[in-house]
Amino acid sequence: MQTILVTTDFTNASHNALLYGLGMARAFKARIILFHAYQLQAMAVPDMATVVVPEEATRAAVMDRLSQHLRAVGDAGIDVELLAVEGQASRAIVQAAEERKADLIISGMKSHSKTFRQIFGSTVTDLAKHTHTPLIVVPEEAHYQPPSKIALASDIEPETDVHTLDALAEIGERFQSKVFVIRVISNRFEEVYELLHKTEKLNRLSRKLETQFTYAQNKDVADALSFFVQAERINLLAMVPHKHTLLEKWFFKSTTKAMIFKSPVPVLVLPEKTVHYEPAGKRAEHHSGL
Repeated sequence: MQTILVTTDFTNASHNALLYGLGMARAFKARIILFHAYQLQAMAVPDMATVVVPEEATRAAVMDRLSQHLRAVGDAGIDVELLAVEGQASRAIVQAAEERKADLIISGMKSHSKTFRQIFGSTVTDLAKHTHTPLIVVPEEAHYQPPSKIALASDIEPETDVHTLDALAEIGERFQSKVFVIRVISNRFEEVYELLHKTEKLNRLSRKLETQFTYAQNKDVADALSFFVQAERINLLAMVPHKHTLLEKWFFKSTTKAMIFKSPVPVLVLPEKTVHYEPAGKRAEHHSGL
């Protein structure tokens, strides 16, 4: 990994995500792009029509906040680029990651109002749905620690691209992690089927890393994964979000989305395929040696 894009909205959760990103960047000797997407604001002025804040002034203010945000973590000791883009957040993040050839995106998850945002959506869940770059979502309460234990929620499908797990393998090799491949099943017949039909993707992973295959029997996948993460003191939970038809979305909840809100540890989202967006808008950038 050479380039890590860290998103920020200047909250405590974003500060924590930046600390996590710095830890990963040091381990990989990578550079960081500290990124914020902004939208032009309108002000109501007495006895006048609504006034839109000039774009140059807005961009300059955002770049100043990015500099302050970076200074708040002290001497990073690595190359950090500051990048401000006008546009809708998740689309702008996807576009910036593609243009800058980012190998990883890191974003924070606020602890408050999780239930509301889980029901009505959030920037992070929208990003997880559309990104084609591996994404780590860092809970506000989770502090950086090397991922010595990684759990992979194994619902890998036969059509999943063989390179989907590459980011997981690279992280695991760098930190010499032990990887638990956990499959949540509703009955023992599924376990027999899994033992007889291990996919090529998981076999490739087990050849590179210390891997342990395990099963949990529970009708609620999110509950089973949460229990396993805490019981085994997992540092990082990896998941592959699958695309669902409209009918499936009506009747089945997304386990990846549920774990983004529920997991006490960072969640590594491994996208299955590429999604392209139109350019997100004008951007400003600055390099810092902090």
